[in-house]
Amino acid sequence: AVVAEEAIDALGHIAQNSELGEEVFNILISKATDKEFGLRGPALLTASMVGDPEDVLPVIGTILEEKDQSGREYAVRAISFVNGPEAVPYLARILEEGGSKEMQRTAYSLLAKTGSEEALKVLRNDVYSKEREKQVNTVWALSRSNTEGNSEILSSAVRGKVLGDDSLSIIAGSHAAPT
Repeated sequence: AVVAEEAIDALGHIAQNSELGEEVFNILISKATDKEFGLRGPALLTASMVGDPEDVLPVIGTILEEKDQSGREYAVRAISFVNGPEAVPYLARILEEGGSKEMQRTAYSLLAKTGSEEALKVLRNDVYSKEREKQVNTVWALSRSNTEGNSEILSSAVRGKVLGDDSLSIIAGSHAAPT
């Protein structure tokens, strides 16, 4: 496993520093989709670093549909390398389906960084959620970034008196508090 991980890293380096990028990407995607390959996650991560988001996102989507929690966690991490408006539907699906606290926070953080109207819509909706954990994770992600859109969502929620004490505590200790 250690040798295979080093080989995956070396392939990523080759892809970034030579004309063999497409060839390497195809090898990595092949391994990421091979259910018998034990290091699918690292292969997917590296492929997402060196490949075109349009080619990586469908593979991420396929892995998100699987029941393997480890594969799903790698898929969420891989989205961070292709993060943009095109990733929002995948992130929204992750949040709908649930997963570990780390997966949820990663998805919310990526949405907060994306800043697209679709991402802000998901964040606006979830900051008003009656589900405590969903609201806390959304507030946590929004409060880490001091963008105008994120601050407006938090300010609106504070003015609307819809946030629980744990959510207010997160905001109070963040860079977004003064806003």
